Amino acid sequence: MLPLKRKFNSLIWRLRRAVSNKYLYLVRYFVELITEKYWLLDYLPIVQKQQEEVLLVRLDLIGDFILWLDAARAYRFLYPNAKISLAVNDTCAELAQTLPYWDEVIGINVGKLRSDFAYRLCTLIRLRLRNFSTSIQPTFSRELVGDLVVRSTNATARIGYSGDCNNISAIQRVSTDLWYSRLISNCTDCKMELNI
Repeated sequence: MLPLKRKFNSLIWRLRRAVSNKYLYLVRYFVELITEKYWLLDYLPIVQKQQEEVLLVRLDLIGDFILWLDAARAYRFLYPNAKISLAVNDTCAELAQTLPYWDEVIGINVGKLRSDFAYRLCTLIRLRLRNFSTSIQPTFSRELVGDLVVRSTNATARIGYSGDCNNISAIQRVSTDLWYSRLISNCTDCKMELNI
């Protein structure tokens, strides 16, 4: 009787796991459909804001973030009357909060943004509802998740670099280029990102 019960429990466990895997697949497909293929987030209602809000998207790790800080202070001079928010990798969020260049820091778990589709959907909806007027991604080698964050803002001005294909495939780059209102073209000679 005991081996039969063990087989039955094993069968139940395998059925639950199969249902769970199907559920995760359906969630992933649904989120990709909403956020990458058809972009249904644009149909969410938004509230018009009186103050101009700018979102800077910098999702790299701490080394690249620290290198970029010299250039970061220029955004306060470019947008003196705007509320500036920084969407940053959550590993850099604590450091970013100590700096006076922006009014708000939004920490984003980039690993979860890539793989956890429920987290991706919640994060992109939260950014969409903020109704930013300008979103800027100052990363030269763009990545899909950074482009998704910029697109989710639905800002009138979405600015980024034309960049290269180090962190994104050529096919993805062609489609994500359409998500920007202005792309800064590449320089012909190789330069450090701070000098571009």
